Amino acid sequence: MRCLEFYICYYGMRWYKKEEKCHHLDLYNFFYIIIAVIPYWVRFLQCVRRLFEEKDWAHLVNGSRYFLTIVAVVIRTVFELKIEKRWEVLALLSSVAAILFNTCWDIVVDWGLLQKKSKNMFLRNKLAVSRKYVYFVVMVLDVILRLGWLQLVLKFNIRALKGAAISTLFSSVEIFRRGVWMFFRLENEHLNNVGRYRAFKSVPLPFSYYEEEEKKNE
Repeated sequence: MRCLEFYICYYGMRWYKKEEKCHHLDLYNFFYIIIAVIPYWVRFLQCVRRLFEEKDWAHLVNGSRYFLTIVAVVIRTVFELKIEKRWEVLALLSSVAAILFNTCWDIVVDWGLLQKKSKNMFLRNKLAVSRKYVYFVVMVLDVILRLGWLQLVLKFNIRALKGAAISTLFSSVEIFRRGVWMFFRLENEHLNNVGRYRAFKSVPLPFSYYEEEEKKNE
């Protein structure tokens, strides 16, 4: 989304023929921040709505982590634009806080692991993967891959990779991390289907397909 904004600015203003840069425009920088937080802001509002509708305080905690992520993204973006020491420190602290919060939520809530009274130590009672060490590996992997966020603040100096190559590498790593998260998230949801969440193994649709077919035939 940020790349799209840059293309519109770069080619729309025909700055490829000039020496000016898009980041010199205050309006561009404003939307540069807004665009980055849109996905997190939408999820935050969804959590707030569910909090009021379901009266479940877990949605407040979930919304808090999205709000913390928004703060981290905004501060990190300001640091990227200003390159000042104070903003670097704030960006580092906010990013670390967001990483810790989101990592704990991934492992404990989304994956349902690290349960104290589980018959499978540090895991959960029901497991779909027979080899238990896989869960410990993915927990450590999730922490390590989450730390990739810090690259945007610390600017790791990798000689073989520069600029866009580093962004591409860490973006690919993030895609992989989300794929792993999705697998174990769905596993936890499936195993708890007939427990905390629902009384049925499948969720019925809010309409009857056969009744509609009968009405059509009539």
